[in-house]
Amino acid sequence: MALDATTGARVALDDARGRTVILHFFATWCGPCRAELVLLQEFADRRDDLITLAVDVGEVDARVKRFAGEIGWRRPVLLDRDRAVARAFGVSALPTTIVLDATLTPRLIAEGDLDWRTTAVTDPIVTLATPTPDGRRQACIDATC
Repeated sequence: MALDATTGARVALDDARGRTVILHFFATWCGPCRAELVLLQEFADRRDDLITLAVDVGEVDARVKRFAGEIGWRRPVLLDRDRAVARAFGVSALPTTIVLDATLTPRLIAEGDLDWRTTAVTDPIVTLATPTPDGRRQACIDATC
């Protein structure tokens, strides 16, 4: 998967191999998405070990850029203009969050908005991202990464 970002850069998911990735699918018209993205950013700001990517589904670039600026989003916003990536991940509702392990395998999927202030939401992700005593990520125990 590779998508254009609102910055003009092209972001390839394969570049994140070896790290835990949060893919957050949203749209600017989605009311719960706005509040959730603010909380997700606060969580992501505390977690340098995670890659957090917001993926806008099927909207006009300028609208997405404006929205990201309004909510103060500071991470990449990827543009899934034709919804191909959302379809590939089986996204049928917004917001949807998919957490990929270090092998880029989906490990956690949540449809609907999440409260990123709660440990019920964040602890499974932190566990997935935390290295084992030998320095490998949880997903790397059974796979090469």
